[in-house]
Parts: sequence; structure tokens; C-alpha cells
Amino acid sequence: QGVDSTTFTPPPLDGSLTIPEIYEAQVKNSPNHPFFVFAEYPRKVRTVYYPEGVQAIRNAARIVESHYSCCKDQVYQWMLTDTISYSCLIAGIMSLGCTVFPISTRNSPLAIAHLVSKMGVFQLLVSPEPAL
Repeated sequence: QGVDSTTFTPPPLDGSLTIPEIYEAQVKNSPNHPFFVFAEYPRKVRTVYYPEGVQAIRNAARIVESHYSCCKDQVYQWMLTDTISYSCLIAGIMSLGCTVFPISTRNSPLAIAHLVSKMGVFQLLVSPEPAL
């Protein structure tokens, strides 16, 4: 997706960069390439480009770092239904060197308790949405 795009420069895919580092590199290499595209209102499309998307990742990392103790051996579990927030938060936590264990909101409470126990989840981040 982007091979033929005039706004996209492929990042190195040789394993030399982490996923958050790839996003950071794309701010420099592909600043005018869409990061997210979504319907904002009926008949209106909103495009988030790499600089804005990566800033959201940085903001998420800053919020997590300031509110939670984070170290490389901790596992964070996140449950959220908003795709953009979900993606930015996961990348932000990863950029802090932490392990992220995303979990589907479709799991039962018993399944979630089992996963939290088995994975050794240190911190659980849950949005205030009624479905959660």
C-alpha cells in the first residue's frame, strides 16, 4: 500500500527499527502521507498525516509515563474500542520499551481475568466506555 505513492517512502524493513521507530522515521521520510483516514462527519473525510499521528503516539507515551511506572519487563493490557486511540496508545507504550498485551473487548470477564493472570499483566488500562 504505498509502493506507487508519491508521498510514501518505504522505511527499512530489515529489523533495524522498532515499530515506533518506523513511525518516527516516516515523519521525516513521508510527512505528507496519510497515517489514518476516517469519516469524521457524514460526507466529510478526515486525514491524519504522519506528523500528527506520531505526535499522538508521543502524547500517549508521555501520558502513560507520567501516570504509570513503566519498565521493560512490565506488561500492559489495554482495552479500548476506538481504533486510532488504541493504535496510538499501543505504539506509545511500545516506544517506552514496555510490553503491550492488547485484548479484545469481546472477551468475557472470566477470560480477561485468566489472560491477566497468565500473562503477568502489571498494569491494566481500560477506557471508561460502557461496553468495557
